[in-house]
Amino acid sequence: MEKAIDFNKLNNMACNTEVHIQLLTNNAPIQLETHLIGIDSNKSVILAIANTQDWLDARKHLNQGGATIVSIGNMKKSDAEIITFRSNIQKISSISDNWLIMDYPKELKKVAIRKYPRVSICVECTIINEKDKSELSRGFAHNISNNGCAFIGESLEEGAIDCSYLLRLKFMKDKRNLVIPVTVKNIMKNKNQIGIKQYGLLFDESKQETRDFVQYIRLHHLS
Repeated sequence: MEKAIDFNKLNNMACNTEVHIQLLTNNAPIQLETHLIGIDSNKSVILAIANTQDWLDARKHLNQGGATIVSIGNMKKSDAEIITFRSNIQKISSISDNWLIMDYPKELKKVAIRKYPRVSICVECTIINEKDKSELSRGFAHNISNNGCAFIGESLEEGAIDCSYLLRLKFMKDKRNLVIPVTVKNIMKNKNQIGIKQYGLLFDESKQETRDFVQYIRLHHLS
């Protein structure tokens, strides 16, 4: 669930709180993890530049005015509330090159992280055969969460329940495709369109790639 909130929550965020950043580049967005250094109310949000390979690879994209989406809060907690906002890079601190100074946001959103939070999406996608990678059905993914999503599209073969496939999502904005293994758990007929069905798809939530996949879609949805 997302809703607008006032700025007191942000201003009172504790130092070292977990932060996720999405750098909005001309190609695929870059996702980085770090922690909060502090908040200069109405002026800036100060983040740490981590000494990791991901950050080293991203240094050329850390430019003044660069667009980002920032999410602050512990995403590993099932009952956490995450503050999310759009911002631009103000500068890399001249005092310490380990500080990334962001513009203070104009608007905040609060995202409730529950066990299986659903994000309302409508993304073009394709169901693919796991073995020969042939396309079996085209449609759209809806209502994604850490453990699955709905797929509305062309009918699959009979007996598809409990069968495994690959789901490929296509993001037109950044020209990126994401692929994830899925299992069909249920099927509903679409009364309005012949040959179109709704499938309940299950992800393997225990895998890090699944969590990264869902996190990318959540942040992309906010962009």
